[in-house]
Amino acid sequence: MGREDTAPRLSRVLGTLAVDYVIVWLWLGGLAAINFFLGRMEAGPVSGLEAKFAGHATAFLFGTLPVVSYFALLEGSKSGQTLGKRWMRLKVVAAKDESRAGYLRAWGRNILRFLPWEAAHIAIWYVPGRPFIDPMPWLNLAICIGAMLLSLVYLASMWRSDGRTLYDRISGTKVIRAQR
Repeated sequence: MGREDTAPRLSRVLGTLAVDYVIVWLWLGGLAAINFFLGRMEAGPVSGLEAKFAGHATAFLFGTLPVVSYFALLEGSKSGQTLGKRWMRLKVVAAKDESRAGYLRAWGRNILRFLPWEAAHIAIWYVPGRPFIDPMPWLNLAICIGAMLLSLVYLASMWRSDGRTLYDRISGTKVIRAQR
């Protein structure tokens, strides 16, 4: 099989992202709507380390963890497909022999994939004072810049000869076109 047979084209990858991220945003928007209607939306920024930790833990448990789980559980399944990948006829497989990636590889792939997202969350949650209002200390800013750079490395790695991202290389996976 040549590259054109196995590596997904950019249009398929973008289509997959569009479908999967609509699902992610529906989940996160639903959580925000529930919190709004329950009157649990904070009027101002969270202050105090204990409150910030509780807020971050809640955001991780109901935001980050379900999103990573969505990708890891579906990509590790027998089909190797999220809903977006199914729609665009792509799947995640083990790089070595194109067999099922399995849950361990899929979890590793998606923990690495969403690491920049969670690193940025950490940097923002633990800003002294008011996030997005008060200046970020250098360490928080460095974490945010590092998260953005890692995201760019992930993106740039898609243009290597085999189209695999850095997180696919580390986890031993790749994305291929699924059979009809």
